[in-house]
Amino acid sequence: MPMLKIYNYTSDTHEFISESDGYIDENTQLIPYCTTIPPIEPKKGYAVIFNAESNQWEYQVDYRGHIAYQTENRQQIHIDFIGELPITLTMLEPKTEFDVWNGKKWVLNKTEQKAHWVAQAENEKISRIDEANNTINYLKDALDVGLGDDTDERQLIEWKKYRVLLNRVDTSTA
Repeated sequence: MPMLKIYNYTSDTHEFISESDGYIDENTQLIPYCTTIPPIEPKKGYAVIFNAESNQWEYQVDYRGHIAYQTENRQQIHIDFIGELPITLTMLEPKTEFDVWNGKKWVLNKTEQKAHWVAQAENEKISRIDEANNTINYLKDALDVGLGDDTDERQLIEWKKYRVLLNRVDTSTA
Protein backbone atom coordinates (compact mmCIF):
# COMPACT_ATOMS: atom_id res chain seq x y z
CA MET A 1 0.00 0.00 0.00
CA PRO A 2 1.41 3.37 -0.96
CA MET A 3 1.49 6.19 1.54
CA LEU A 4 -0.82 9.10 0.64
CA LYS A 5 -1.07 12.69 1.79
CA ILE A 6 -4.63 13.21 3.00
CA TYR A 7 -6.13 16.70 3.36
CA ASN A 8 -8.93 17.07 5.89
CA TYR A 9 -11.72 19.66 5.90
CA THR A 10 -14.61 20.44 8.22
CA SER A 11 -17.97 18.77 7.71
CA ASP A 12 -19.97 22.00 7.94
CA THR A 13 -17.99 24.63 6.00
CA HIS A 14 -15.56 22.33 4.14
CA GLU A 15 -12.72 24.54 5.33
CA PHE A 16 -9.23 23.03 5.23
CA ILE A 17 -8.08 22.01 8.71
CA SER A 18 -5.12 19.66 8.43
CA GLU A 19 -3.08 17.21 6.45
CA SER A 20 -1.98 13.74 7.42
CA ASP A 21 -0.34 10.64 6.02
CA GLY A 22 -2.40 7.60 5.27
CA TYR A 23 -2.14 4.10 3.87
CA ILE A 24 -5.12 3.12 1.77
CA ASP A 25 -5.29 0.38 -0.85
CA GLU A 26 -6.79 1.07 -4.27
CA ASN A 27 -10.15 -0.56 -3.42
CA THR A 28 -10.78 1.50 -0.28
CA GLN A 29 -12.45 4.90 -0.33
CA LEU A 30 -11.30 7.80 1.79
CA ILE A 31 -13.35 8.59 4.85
CA PRO A 32 -15.73 11.56 4.44
CA TYR A 33 -14.39 15.12 4.56
CA CYS A 34 -10.94 14.42 3.25
CA THR A 35 -9.26 14.34 -0.14
CA THR A 36 -5.90 13.58 -1.70
CA ILE A 37 -6.02 16.86 -3.65
CA PRO A 38 -3.59 19.36 -2.09
CA PRO A 39 -5.21 22.63 -0.94
CA ILE A 40 -4.39 25.97 -2.52
CA GLU A 41 -2.17 28.43 -0.62
CA PRO A 42 -3.92 30.41 2.14
CA LYS A 43 -4.74 34.01 1.25
CA LYS A 44 -5.46 36.85 3.71
CA GLY A 45 -9.19 37.58 3.98
CA TYR A 46 -10.21 34.24 2.48
CA ALA A 47 -10.90 30.73 3.72
CA VAL A 48 -9.66 27.72 1.75
CA ILE A 49 -12.74 25.60 1.05
CA PHE A 50 -13.09 22.22 -0.65
CA ASN A 51 -15.86 22.18 -3.26
CA ALA A 52 -17.01 18.56 -3.33
CA GLU A 53 -19.07 19.09 -6.52
CA SER A 54 -16.16 20.39 -8.60
CA ASN A 55 -13.66 18.31 -6.60
CA GLN A 56 -11.30 21.26 -6.11
CA TRP A 57 -10.19 23.80 -3.55
CA GLU A 58 -11.39 27.41 -3.81
CA TYR A 59 -11.27 30.70 -1.94
CA GLN A 60 -14.31 32.09 -0.14
CA VAL A 61 -14.40 35.52 1.46
CA ASP A 62 -13.87 35.27 5.21
CA TYR A 63 -15.04 38.16 7.40
CA ARG A 64 -15.16 36.08 10.60
CA GLY A 65 -14.14 38.13 13.62
CA HIS A 66 -15.17 41.40 11.97
CA ILE A 67 -18.20 43.58 12.68
CA ALA A 68 -20.88 44.28 10.08
CA TYR A 69 -23.99 46.44 10.36
CA GLN A 70 -27.59 45.59 9.55
CA THR A 71 -28.77 47.95 6.83
CA GLU A 72 -32.34 48.05 8.21
CA ASN A 73 -31.53 49.15 11.76
CA ARG A 74 -27.77 49.88 12.07
CA GLN A 75 -27.31 47.06 14.62
CA GLN A 76 -23.84 45.52 14.94
CA ILE A 77 -23.37 41.90 13.97
CA HIS A 78 -20.24 39.91 14.79
CA ILE A 79 -19.49 37.87 11.67
CA ASP A 80 -19.17 34.17 12.44
CA PHE A 81 -19.64 32.66 8.97
CA ILE A 82 -17.64 32.21 5.79
CA GLY A 83 -18.77 33.76 2.52
CA GLU A 84 -20.12 36.96 1.07
CA LEU A 85 -22.26 39.16 3.28
CA PRO A 86 -25.99 39.12 2.56
CA ILE A 87 -27.36 42.39 1.12
CA THR A 88 -28.83 43.16 4.56
CA LEU A 89 -25.31 43.62 6.00
CA THR A 90 -22.49 46.06 5.29
CA MET A 91 -18.99 46.49 6.63
CA LEU A 92 -19.48 50.29 6.53
CA GLU A 93 -20.17 51.75 9.96
CA PRO A 94 -23.02 54.27 10.30
CA LYS A 95 -21.82 57.61 11.70
CA THR A 96 -25.03 58.67 13.51
CA GLU A 97 -28.18 57.12 14.91
CA PHE A 98 -30.05 58.87 12.09
CA ASP A 99 -28.18 57.26 9.18
CA VAL A 100 -30.14 55.19 6.68
CA TRP A 101 -28.78 52.79 4.08
CA ASN A 102 -29.31 53.90 0.48
CA GLY A 103 -28.06 50.65 -1.05
CA LYS A 104 -24.44 51.79 -1.29
CA LYS A 105 -23.67 53.90 1.77
CA TRP A 106 -25.10 55.43 4.93
CA VAL A 107 -26.78 58.81 4.48
CA LEU A 108 -28.07 61.13 7.16
CA ASN A 109 -31.87 61.23 7.48
CA LYS A 110 -32.17 64.93 8.30
CA THR A 111 -35.94 64.70 8.83
CA GLU A 112 -35.57 62.02 11.50
CA GLN A 113 -32.68 63.90 13.10
CA LYS A 114 -34.69 67.15 13.27
CA ALA A 115 -37.73 65.33 14.69
CA HIS A 116 -35.48 63.90 17.41
CA TRP A 117 -34.06 67.32 18.28
CA VAL A 118 -37.53 68.88 18.33
CA ALA A 119 -38.81 66.12 20.63
CA GLN A 120 -35.82 66.63 22.96
CA ALA A 121 -36.41 70.39 23.03
CA GLU A 122 -40.14 69.90 23.69
CA ASN A 123 -39.41 67.49 26.56
CA GLU A 124 -36.95 69.98 28.05
CA LYS A 125 -39.49 72.80 27.71
CA ILE A 126 -42.20 70.72 29.42
CA SER A 127 -39.83 69.79 32.24
CA ARG A 128 -38.89 73.42 32.83
CA ILE A 129 -42.52 74.57 32.72
CA ASP A 130 -43.39 71.90 35.30
CA GLU A 131 -40.58 73.19 37.52
CA ALA A 132 -41.81 76.78 37.10
CA ASN A 133 -45.43 75.79 37.86
CA ASN A 134 -44.39 73.95 41.02
CA THR A 135 -42.25 76.84 42.23
CA ILE A 136 -44.95 79.44 41.42
CA ASN A 137 -47.57 77.39 43.28
CA TYR A 138 -45.29 77.09 46.30
CA LEU A 139 -44.53 80.84 46.35
CA LYS A 140 -48.23 81.72 45.92
CA ASP A 141 -49.14 79.41 48.79
CA ALA A 142 -46.49 80.99 51.02
CA LEU A 143 -47.77 84.48 50.25
CA ASP A 144 -51.48 83.48 50.49
CA VAL A 145 -51.10 82.09 54.01
CA GLY A 146 -48.95 84.97 55.21
CA LEU A 147 -45.69 83.01 55.41
CA GLY A 148 -44.05 84.78 52.48
CA ASP A 149 -41.75 87.79 52.52
CA ASP A 150 -40.47 90.38 50.05
CA THR A 151 -38.01 87.88 48.58
CA ASP A 152 -40.86 85.45 47.87
CA GLU A 153 -42.82 88.21 46.10
CA ARG A 154 -39.84 89.11 43.88
CA GLN A 155 -39.17 85.44 43.13
CA LEU A 156 -42.83 84.89 42.24
CA ILE A 157 -42.70 87.69 39.66
CA GLU A 158 -39.42 86.36 38.19
CA TRP A 159 -40.73 82.78 38.01
CA LYS A 160 -43.92 84.01 36.27
CA LYS A 161 -41.80 85.92 33.71
CA TYR A 162 -39.70 82.80 33.20
CA ARG A 163 -42.82 80.67 32.62
CA VAL A 164 -44.21 83.17 30.09
CA LEU A 165 -40.90 83.21 28.21
CA LEU A 166 -40.72 79.40 28.28
CA ASN A 167 -44.17 79.16 26.75
CA ARG A 168 -43.00 81.40 23.91
CA VAL A 169 -40.10 79.10 23.00
CA ASP A 170 -40.68 77.58 19.54
CA THR A 171 -39.23 74.07 19.81
CA SER A 172 -39.84 73.40 16.10
CA THR A 173 -36.68 75.39 15.37
CA ALA A 174 -34.48 73.06 17.41
